[in-house]
Amino acid sequence: MMATRDAGSIVYGDFHGVLEVEEILGEEYSRDIEFMELKAIEIDKCHTQSALQLTESTRKVTLPGNLQYLRMCKAIDRNRLLLIYGKCDDMPFQGDLERSGIHIHAVHTVKVPRYSPCTTEQYHQWSKYWPLKYLKPKVTPVVCGHLTKLKVTESHQRQGKAVCIITYNDRIIAKAVDDRDSNILNHAALLAVRKVAEAQQADPKLMTNAKKRYMGQRYSSEDKGEFDAAESDIEIPDYLCTQCEVFISHEPCCMCAMALLHSRVSSVTCIMQRYALIPPLHILGALRRLHISYSNKRLDTADIARRLVIYTTGDKLKLKFPQLYVTWEILDYDAPASLNVEFLNGKTRRYIIEGYSKPERERLVAEWQFKAKLEPWPETLAPTFEGNKESKGSNNGEAEGGS
Repeated sequence: MMATRDAGSIVYGDFHGVLEVEEILGEEYSRDIEFMELKAIEIDKCHTQSALQLTESTRKVTLPGNLQYLRMCKAIDRNRLLLIYGKCDDMPFQGDLERSGIHIHAVHTVKVPRYSPCTTEQYHQWSKYWPLKYLKPKVTPVVCGHLTKLKVTESHQRQGKAVCIITYNDRIIAKAVDDRDSNILNHAALLAVRKVAEAQQADPKLMTNAKKRYMGQRYSSEDKGEFDAAESDIEIPDYLCTQCEVFISHEPCCMCAMALLHSRVSSVTCIMQRYALIPPLHILGALRRLHISYSNKRLDTADIARRLVIYTTGDKLKLKFPQLYVTWEILDYDAPASLNVEFLNGKTRRYIIEGYSKPERERLVAEWQFKAKLEPWPETLAPTFEGNKESKGSNNGEAEGGS
């Protein structure tokens, strides 16, 4: 997955460091080229325009409608070129070409990029195989500005609690701090979205369009006094959190991510990606899929639901992948923790964590969960635990079953 980074200095308290902002993009921005096969005729260059017109109706019928990024012609030498006409061997236009004096020298099967390039790098690389139309990149780099720095500062001052800031037109309209101690649902993102909704209900005149109408009426009335500074400076969106930018210290959990998505925010920037409120979600990539689904129509709810993690009691964690499953259990207070892993080659390995106190065992398991990348695993990427070397039986992996 491609990431765009922009470094910005952050200074607060006794901490001096550089914040690296990473923009998480969809798979289409980093995928390798994939080809599809089309049919093309070899003709003389002097007949290009006429041949394009005569074969246009065939292309409309046989080609997918999403190939606007392809150029239909590719030169093969100084005098001839290849012209795409469809996906099958049928050429209903052949008689029209012959009557127009256009000779077909040969019919070719050509390989063209299946998808439109999303970045300039993809465009330049994929154009080597077939000419493509230049499309302006859809993504611009994230700029680490004052609001991001402010968010990190506030998070630090709140002793590590999650902080969420919602901005609209570069102005802060809501700030919230995680308050799950009083209510388990009071996550920072949900509280911030709720504050925006409360502001919209409490004073609709602050909404962008309503405010313009209200200000115009006041200014055109007999009382032409200056507007109140708060009224003239603050604006909130007319509908939900449309076009709002969200800056949040910790990666949102699935519940908060869905709330932000359905609130129609334009972007979400977080600092601590590996500390989601449901830890394995970042590893699974569910949140990445959520935030690149720009509309509900593109949201694959079934796919996201399949990636939800059962993590309520800590007794069992099961990640539902077709290639592997991982289950770890803490049997009872004094028993060792165990981690069972099934790899791609079918082998199953059990890791025993013993010789530690219960808090230390839990810390080791939690540390592994944050560090591990649960991709479809080869056995060479088996997890390891660094612990007390004097403890017998700790950090061992025993192969079981499988073939």
